[in-house]
Amino acid sequence: SVRLLGGISINNTADAVSATYGGTITTAGGMGIRKKLLVGDNIGVGVNGFVPQEAVHIRKTNATSRYEHDTNSYSYIDFVENGTTNRFGILVDSSKDQMCLTNTNSSQTPQNANKALTVSNNSYIGINTTTNINSPLTLNTNNFISTNATNGYLGLVGGSTNINGNTIGSRIILYANEQATSDSQGCLNLYA
Repeated sequence: SVRLLGGISINNTADAVSATYGGTITTAGGMGIRKKLLVGDNIGVGVNGFVPQEAVHIRKTNATSRYEHDTNSYSYIDFVENGTTNRFGILVDSSKDQMCLTNTNSSQTPQNANKALTVSNNSYIGINTTTNINSPLTLNTNNFISTNATNGYLGLVGGSTNINGNTIGSRIILYANEQATSDSQGCLNLYA
């Protein structure tokens, strides 16, 4: 073994070819790093047969990542553009048994972020709410589900389709203003 009280500086700039060849240091064993690790280029996880194309590139039969937190705490993945305070994230909060898609700014903790979409521990979905998610889809009160235009329709169908037709089952269709009668208030069609 070699033990140093100081640091090591190596001027070799050769890139790694694989996990077993090339670069400045190649080892057949593991490596432990007690302090911060700063990497100036991409990180590749996998034995060989690929060149890391992204900041973190995993190529394995099961390409998985795990973020594990302590009991009653949370794991958080943060997406932010440099120089801005808006950030988007994925929050897993074990104290509430929920996973959320979030929006917040840099001065807020992830737990205090706005939760746009919440998945509960029974696989129900909450939109803009984290409480009383007691059905497969729960919406925050006093809100609309809307389309992205003033024409077309919004519908519910009792069948496995995305087609508005006479042979697909019962339907509720809310038409927008441009499909409406002369008073421009839209139409409601019910089919059974």
